[in-house]
Amino acid sequence: MDPQLQYLLDRTAISETIVRYFNSLDARDWPAMRATLAGTTDLDFSQLFGDPRAVLDSDDFVAYAVTVLSGFRATQHISANHVITIDGDRARALAAMSAWHRADMDPGVVDTFMLRGRYDIGMVRAGDAWRMDKLHMTVWDEDGNKAVFQAARQAWEASHAADASVADSR
Repeated sequence: MDPQLQYLLDRTAISETIVRYFNSLDARDWPAMRATLAGTTDLDFSQLFGDPRAVLDSDDFVAYAVTVLSGFRATQHISANHVITIDGDRARALAAMSAWHRADMDPGVVDTFMLRGRYDIGMVRAGDAWRMDKLHMTVWDEDGNKAVFQAARQAWEASHAADASVADSR
């Protein structure tokens, strides 16, 4: 295949993988999220949560995402301005991001949190597809109530406990 055509096909596939990842978060489509990831994922969300950088089995990362995001009333993750470099079966994408989160909060309490920044994303070719194996977040700006993450986690835990009680009663 013509190398220029292959570059364009790879670049499109990489960008689409990134977009599918962020869309899957908002849709709470965990299998779709997992399909965008390699076997392990090098994660760094330290600027948002304070957690140290870690390399996780991607199934464990999806399980973590379930607990973080499932309790939100709504989220919107936008990834734009992809700058992609490809080197054989590896690629790097720098992507601007905006992430909006809304949780159920007490009346009068700010119920949204917005952050803006950039992702440094590592990609690896997996057969005919590209998968993410690195996701490092740089936060440029935050606005709103970060406590929505705790409220969403509590909502997920309450829902999860209720689901378990229903299953146990059968």
